[in-house]
Amino acid sequence: MNYFFTKYHAFYVFVVLASFAFKVKAQSLNYRFVEVKGHTGIHMYSGDDLNPFLEKGYGAYEFRFGWQMDGSKGWEHNYRYPSFGLGWYSGFVGSPTVIGNPNAFFGFVSFPLSKLKRHVWISEAGLGLAYSLRKYDPVKNPLNDAIGTSLALYYNYSFGGRFAINREMDLLYAVDVTHISNGRMAQPNHGLNMVGVNLGMRYHFNKLQRKNNPGYNPDKLWDVRPSYDKQLDENLRDYKESNFLIHLAGGFSQNLKDKNTNVKYFDATSMVEFQKFFHFKHAAVVGLDFFYDGNMLGFDEDPYEVGYHVGYDYKIWRCTIRMQVGSYIYAPDMKGAFFMRPAGKYDINDRWFAQLGLKTRAGIAADWLEWGIGVRL
Repeated sequence: MNYFFTKYHAFYVFVVLASFAFKVKAQSLNYRFVEVKGHTGIHMYSGDDLNPFLEKGYGAYEFRFGWQMDGSKGWEHNYRYPSFGLGWYSGFVGSPTVIGNPNAFFGFVSFPLSKLKRHVWISEAGLGLAYSLRKYDPVKNPLNDAIGTSLALYYNYSFGGRFAINREMDLLYAVDVTHISNGRMAQPNHGLNMVGVNLGMRYHFNKLQRKNNPGYNPDKLWDVRPSYDKQLDENLRDYKESNFLIHLAGGFSQNLKDKNTNVKYFDATSMVEFQKFFHFKHAAVVGLDFFYDGNMLGFDEDPYEVGYHVGYDYKIWRCTIRMQVGSYIYAPDMKGAFFMRPAGKYDINDRWFAQLGLKTRAGIAADWLEWGIGVRL
């Protein structure tokens, strides 16, 4: 396994877990929960060699531990009290001897989309590190064109509901998508793309129960769920803001002809964006992109490219989920007609931000991971 790849992603996972730990330390959250879920569904595979192993679909289970926000912070109040936590995923995706049985540690965040009644619509996202993958090897494992590394990024998004069965227990159900790949840091990298459903249970508890009134028959039962207050922060009712953003990012990627080698190419992105908020949660974005694609040197092509993009931002506290689509003013034909950029942005302070995104090529194929920092003017 490539040492740099392993070190790079291990550092990323450390940052994710540390950010959750810092948040918990910064705010004492008494409402907590544990979850167990089962997954099943089908593969959306873009290669050929693994079709016999993937035709029966996949199965997985996961365990989660989470903290339920209580509205004590203004931004929690305005998002119907999200919850967040850490989880572990274990899946059977086809053939253990060819693909492996991917496991993953991840952080997740869950957003209620309706009022906190007995039934709540939920939008959830998880991001972490997948392991126990059997990577491609030209001699020992030549059929695996989905994953070229033993470690990869894990991403899951689900939309569904949560139904309160009683005081402590919820029934969970959702449709979801799961993606496991290395962002083309090593080839081959068709990735594991799975679409399916999940079903599970959540158990709510309050840490103050055991601390203040423990035992099998306590004289007081503490609330295990927050009371929802729908009042919106008055400062956000007419929220309007416009920003100019400058962002610089870099990454590494590999051409398919260099698979199973240590040959990597440096890639870089710089962009200038105009961001317009039309709601305190939602913003529209337009921007110019300037790329340096080191992979093009291997094809005797110009590594410099110019493009443009439009996008949508969903802001949550200091974090922003970004989705962008763009095209090129100048680029080699092999880059395709358009690119996409799903990304996550974190505001370090009022001026500086960090961003991690996946720039694609020819539609949805991974081009490179963009790790960068930016400034708001």
